[in-house]
Amino acid sequence: MKAVRIRAMVVAAVCIPALARADGAADRQAQGEQLARDGRYTEAIDAFKAAERLEPRASHSCLIALAYIRRELWPQAEVFLSDCRKRANATDPLPDWVPLAEQQIAERLQNANVAAIDIKVEPEIPGTKITVSSFAPDEVFEPRTIHLAFGHHVLIADPGGPGFERSRLELEITGKTPQHVVIKLNKPGETIATNPVIEPPPAYTTDKTLIKAGLIVGTAGLVAYGVMSIGWYNIRNGFSPGTTSETLYDGGRIAAVSLWAIGAGLLGTGLYLHHKHGKEAPVIAAMLLREGGGVVTVGWQR
Repeated sequence: MKAVRIRAMVVAAVCIPALARADGAADRQAQGEQLARDGRYTEAIDAFKAAERLEPRASHSCLIALAYIRRELWPQAEVFLSDCRKRANATDPLPDWVPLAEQQIAERLQNANVAAIDIKVEPEIPGTKITVSSFAPDEVFEPRTIHLAFGHHVLIADPGGPGFERSRLELEITGKTPQHVVIKLNKPGETIATNPVIEPPPAYTTDKTLIKAGLIVGTAGLVAYGVMSIGWYNIRNGFSPGTTSETLYDGGRIAAVSLWAIGAGLLGTGLYLHHKHGKEAPVIAAMLLREGGGVVTVGWQR
């Protein structure tokens, strides 16, 4: 009988604090929801975070994301809504409004003065967390792509365990061009890689666009060649005498040669960037038509 009582006391000792934490988390969540209804979104976020510390739940991340949407802080909303979706399960389901919120965030990020920043750490240590100076200090996330507003930011990578030290990266964002950044984690006592590396984004967007443009321009050159051929045929067979046939021939010849030259330049540049995966940069193609021919220039920066 004593053994049964002891076991019952142990179970009660374990369950009572857990139930108290759950009740406390529910109270904090209810408080945050009321603050949000009153338009006090910053205080609501603090209440939802307090609930999360008492009882981790996906719904808390969802509510924090919603409050950030109301504050129009889209980068933070993006991170917390992603965490909400990742953590949701059968007992802690995804709210019905999440897909609409994701659509709203994507639309606002597209038009806002932000840049997509793909954050990586080397070496890849499981459990490494990233924090950003423009976020609250307790808002951390795993290495991923986030959007940051124009301006100066400090990224801090914390491996969260022995063997490697925290490392930081200072980042200046002046435009919407995506960036790929790598934060080097150092072992204690190491002096190498004190400055994290900022790498250029892969040129996947630019190179494929250039290749497609080169093929399109080359196809247009074939059309111009057909016009030239019509003019040549008319001249040889005495059709459409006068300047009409000569205009078709000369205009078609110049256009065909110029378009093929531009198409070749764009295609070659796209293939080169695709091979090198270098920095994505503006590519400029220009054509100057002259009597009896033309000049084509293609340039890019690396």
